[in-house]
Amino acid sequence: MRFFCNKCSKSYQVNRSKKNHSHSSILLDHLDGLSFRKLADKYNISVGSTHNYVMSKLQSLPHCADLTRQYSDKYCGIVLTDGKFIKVGGYEHKIPVLYGIDYLTHDIPTYILAPSENYQVCRKFFNSLRLLNYPLRSLVSDDNSNIYEGCKSIYPNVVRQLCLNHYKENLRKLLQVRTDDTYKQFMYEIMDLFRIKRSKQDFNRLASVILQRYSQDSLCVKIMLDIEQNKVFFSAHHTVH
Repeated sequence: MRFFCNKCSKSYQVNRSKKNHSHSSILLDHLDGLSFRKLADKYNISVGSTHNYVMSKLQSLPHCADLTRQYSDKYCGIVLTDGKFIKVGGYEHKIPVLYGIDYLTHDIPTYILAPSENYQVCRKFFNSLRLLNYPLRSLVSDDNSNIYEGCKSIYPNVVRQLCLNHYKENLRKLLQVRTDDTYKQFMYEIMDLFRIKRSKQDFNRLASVILQRYSQDSLCVKIMLDIEQNKVFFSAHHTVH
C-alpha cells in the first residue's frame, strides 16, 4: 500500500502483513457482532469472501431445536417463563415475545412471538417445549393465568411457583411504598416472610403474626388473605428440589 505524507511531501510504500487467523475465529467474531467490512479489514480478505464464508458456515450449523433436543437431559426441569413486549416490523404496537429460561443453565430452550399472551399462544409455547423433550417439572411465572393454564394443558403434573419478584413488585406499586411511608413497615414484614425458604409451619406462623398485627387495616388484611389463598404457589420447593 502506498500513501503520501503531507508534512514531508514524500511517498511511502507500506507492506500490509497478512494477519494470522483461523476460519473459526472469523465466524466467532461475526457472531459477536463484527460487521463484514470490519471482518474483512481485520483478516485482510475481501468483504465478499468474508460474507460467503460466514454464510456457508452458518448454513452448515445444526438447527438450535436439534441441539436442544439432543441435550435435553442437561436441563433441570424448572423453567422461568415470561413475556416481554418488543417492537416488531409490520406491527403498529409492540407485541410480546414469550420465552422460557432453564433455571440452572440459564439457557433459553425456545421462545415465540405472538400478537398477545392469550391461552392459545401460551399452549403453543409449551407444546413447542414438549416437542423439544424439555423435562418440565416446575413452572416459575407471574400471575398470568394463561401461562399456567397453557402449561398445565401440556404438562398436567407441573408444579407452579409464583415469581416472588413479580409478586413483591406488584405489592410495592399497590402500597406506593416508594413515595409514601404509610405501609413501609408492612412491606418490610412481607419481604421478611418471603426472604427464605420456610417450612409450611414457619410460613403459617409468621403470616398469622403479620395478619394479627395489621388486622385493623382492610388493605393489609386483603393482601394477607391473598397470600393465604396462593401460598401453595409460593412454596414449590416443598415438592421440587
